[in-house]
Amino acid sequence: MAGRGKILFGLLITAAVLLAIREPLMFSIDLGLVLRQDAPHPAEIKRLLRDNARRHRVLDALWSTGKIPHRDEAMRYLKSRAVMEQEFVLRHREILREGVADPDQSVRRCALQTLKMLDDPLWRDASRWFLTQGDGGLALEGLYLLRRHRVTNSVAEIAMLLNDPAPTTAAMAGLALGSLAGADLGLDSGMGRRPAGMAEADWTQKQRETEAALVGARRWWSENATRWPSADPKQDQLFVAVPRSLPPMTLSDSGLNEVSLARYRGKPVVLFFFVTFCGGCQMMLPEIHALRAELPPTISVLPVSLDAVPDDHNHFVELNMIEEGHEHHGHGHGHDHGHHEPGPEPAEVAKVSAKKAERLVPGLNPFFDLTGGATEVLSAGEVPTVIVLDEEGRLVRR
Repeated sequence: MAGRGKILFGLLITAAVLLAIREPLMFSIDLGLVLRQDAPHPAEIKRLLRDNARRHRVLDALWSTGKIPHRDEAMRYLKSRAVMEQEFVLRHREILREGVADPDQSVRRCALQTLKMLDDPLWRDASRWFLTQGDGGLALEGLYLLRRHRVTNSVAEIAMLLNDPAPTTAAMAGLALGSLAGADLGLDSGMGRRPAGMAEADWTQKQRETEAALVGARRWWSENATRWPSADPKQDQLFVAVPRSLPPMTLSDSGLNEVSLARYRGKPVVLFFFVTFCGGCQMMLPEIHALRAELPPTISVLPVSLDAVPDDHNHFVELNMIEEGHEHHGHGHGHDHGHHEPGPEPAEVAKVSAKKAERLVPGLNPFFDLTGGATEVLSAGEVPTVIVLDEEGRLVRR
């Protein structure tokens, strides 16, 4: 009996130990699975983050992967907690600082907005750094915050954008400069932008007025620059944009032959992801095609159709959506687009898509992501999306 009692006691201890380690073990397995995937379902990440005791670990692990969807979800979570749990979010201030210089535009903006919500002094440095990166979207974001919150020690950086080739950016820089310097430079928020429906003659006149005002703003700055401190170089030390390595990816050319992106190593690559039935994509395709002709052969521009990419339920775009031109903006994974039956083979969709693309832009010769692999790695499912890779095939802008 004593022997049986010892065995029973041992079994009870073993069961207790197994119960104690089961939950953390399952958590580690689930986290490991999410980290290994290139495009985990957002719901899986959110489920892991609901564990308050382990969410610090989850956030750090998500960020450390360097993967676009993982970093995006981590940054969105921090932003969502910035008001109610400032102390928690500030424990991850290093993620926010790194996020400001992340290759992904949505992560950069979310990081800056989160720093602003926390009223962390770093947001001012980040806004000024945005002005120096040669990215119109970032520059406008920085100009808006610096002007709205009257960060007067940013005047020198703002003035540098008066010569920006994008009229909207230059005009907004002039507006911010005048506001912060207390000078009427004759610029307003509508300059540099063509309102919908504006006649060509009116738009030409508006462009002339904008350029004349910018000439005056540049002259004013050349006469008054010494009144303001020069641009502060410390932002270059705070924020360092690091290109992100990517796994091997393949596309298919217009003849449906497999093409590895490694083939383009040695020169920068611009990838434009689109679907043929998206109105916004149709507007940009001619510009992308023109860009191919304008840029030197040392830069590759690849339009990539996602018409043949299935969703998470293995449903494909219906051929009549391509042929009849039904507009549809969302093509991301993880969503049911209302396709209730599996569609045709990807190659069949690609052939129809190629014909539609040729009608839209003769000579476009798009590539296709028949497997959806590149779309997942680059999180390019929401169209249109522009991706820039450097000479080594690393992500530098999204």
